[in-house]
Amino acid sequence: MVCFGTLIVAKASLETRVKNFVFISTDKAVRPTNVMGASKRLSELCMQGIYRSGKNIITNFSIVRFGNVIGSSGSAIPLFSKQIEAGGPVTVTDPKVIRYLQQTGDAVSFYYGVQEQKTGIKITFAVIYVCLL
Repeated sequence: MVCFGTLIVAKASLETRVKNFVFISTDKAVRPTNVMGASKRLSELCMQGIYRSGKNIITNFSIVRFGNVIGSSGSAIPLFSKQIEAGGPVTVTDPKVIRYLQQTGDAVSFYYGVQEQKTGIKITFAVIYVCLL
């Protein structure tokens, strides 16, 4: 499971005094309703616990929550495009759903920018475009 791997790598980062540790999470970790969201949220909590229980930590821990990165594996955009081309309907989980979208280049730039933060732990949301379906 994601949380065990994250825990092992985070501990190893502390022991070897790695400068930056960036965990790529998901917007689904905010209020998890599925296994992926729950495992990402648990991983985030593990990282926060490791940081708060340590002393003399030099590792910068960052948690980045991405929404839907256009063109990435798991993106809903190809499905939506096919449904629109076929004349609809576009399937959504809830009529009130808000989709957070961003281009791959923006996601990569954001990831590298997060590494500039000071020592500590921080959860950052990478949201560029908002789409109501």
